[in-house]
Amino acid sequence: MILSDDFYEQIVKNLGLSVEEYTGPTGKRIAVGKMEASGYVEGPDDLSDMFASSSLHVTLTPWDGDGLKLESTEVEAELFSFVPPDSASTSGSPTPVPYFFEVLIPWSMRESVLPEGSTVLGKGIAFCSDTPGQTTA
Repeated sequence: MILSDDFYEQIVKNLGLSVEEYTGPTGKRIAVGKMEASGYVEGPDDLSDMFASSSLHVTLTPWDGDGLKLESTEVEAELFSFVPPDSASTSGSPTPVPYFFEVLIPWSMRESVLPEGSTVLGKGIAFCSDTPGQTTA
């Protein structure tokens, strides 16, 4: 999810993190990875973590409007237990799955994950994995 720089920085501060460490071209990225739960859930801590580690390297691969993969980018992501901002649903989203994984990117860094000339059409971007067994736990 690409957020305005101010909103992204607010999330960094709310999580008690260093703005310098989580912004800029080489900064770590904030991620949330949780499994769906059955029954009543009061907050993100009631959901099981999707990953065994608290940090991971993630390959982000955007898709174009024709369903073709574009140039990939690798980022270092730190996983946190919080509720990220809601995003608008996107058309052509993958089949629903029993987990939630999202990497937050500040607007000023959008060009580091989107190919040159890309246009952001919504406030949410979906990414899929060709090897979910390797990326989930």
